[in-house]
Amino acid sequence: MIPTRRSGRRNAIVAGVAIVAVGASIAVVLMSHRAAASTTPSSVSNDPNKTGCPAAVADVTWSHPADVTLTQQDANKSTPAHGGATVEIDLPAGYFWSFVGGVNSGSAGAISPISPAGVYESTGNLCAWRFIAPASGVTMLHFERRCLPQPGKLCSDIVIIYAFVLSAS
Repeated sequence: MIPTRRSGRRNAIVAGVAIVAVGASIAVVLMSHRAAASTTPSSVSNDPNKTGCPAAVADVTWSHPADVTLTQQDANKSTPAHGGATVEIDLPAGYFWSFVGGVNSGSAGAISPISPAGVYESTGNLCAWRFIAPASGVTMLHFERRCLPQPGKLCSDIVIIYAFVLSAS
């Protein structure tokens, strides 16, 4: 019986090494995909529990400036954006933000998010998402804002939805 246990342990170790190898392969593929996104994340990390921004990176150096930049004040307004334009949504840090999704109406192609998404930008104390506008049509992007809990302060369960409307032509 003892040799069986050892071989069972040996099999478990071999299986564990195989799982680690697969995980490392996936990490390499994800890192190469991130590099293909035309961004260079800095070495600065982000703590979503402190900023509310979902990405683990901060202060990303983008390859070019956004063609259209929208803020919280632009919610529920129609904004023109030519097909292929880089659209940046900047929302104030200090809340838990999440991108719920985009709805296309009569568009030629879907809106494409650029990774990393929801990065913390320390210079403006904001969370930033970038997208590539579709060729034509109307696209609505939905974001949810929730309370960011802080020690000793009450936090409401209210969820506020922000919709950004892009009109591409």
